[in-house]
Amino acid sequence: MRQLSLVHAINSGSTSAAKIGEITYHPDNFFTGGSLSATEDPISGTVDDAVYQTERYGDTTYEIPVSNGVYTVALHLVEIFHQTTGARTFNISVEGSPALSNLDLYKLAGHDTAFEYWVRNVNVQDGRLSIALRTVLENATISGITIYSDSGGRLTQ
Repeated sequence: MRQLSLVHAINSGSTSAAKIGEITYHPDNFFTGGSLSATEDPISGTVDDAVYQTERYGDTTYEIPVSNGVYTVALHLVEIFHQTTGARTFNISVEGSPALSNLDLYKLAGHDTAFEYWVRNVNVQDGRLSIALRTVLENATISGITIYSDSGGRLTQ
């Protein structure tokens, strides 16, 4: 198995950089749509709360400029607002393929608990890694994105 190399990391919903471990998450960029929100609550399931304390919520599309190739994408998610099952559901697609459907973060992880979902073998052929969040009920949400390549892919901008 090849070693994944970090391409880029985004601190969704924030105008500041933050870290998870040794990875620096850059201020939110390459998006259209959505709004910003934040909490000061401690986040369970992570030792570095900052990335998970911010979110971009609502229908959002990221178009991240990368060289063509195959990527692995880690989606960093947390329910920082709702405190009951069934209050929020949404879909996430990566490069046009469904990654998560009818996701209810509270049901899956609870309130203020970090959740990470990995999407592997993402084939980019148009120079843009596309991630689309679409609301089913009460606003899609994302806190961070980490992009890796095992084939020398890179950020092009």
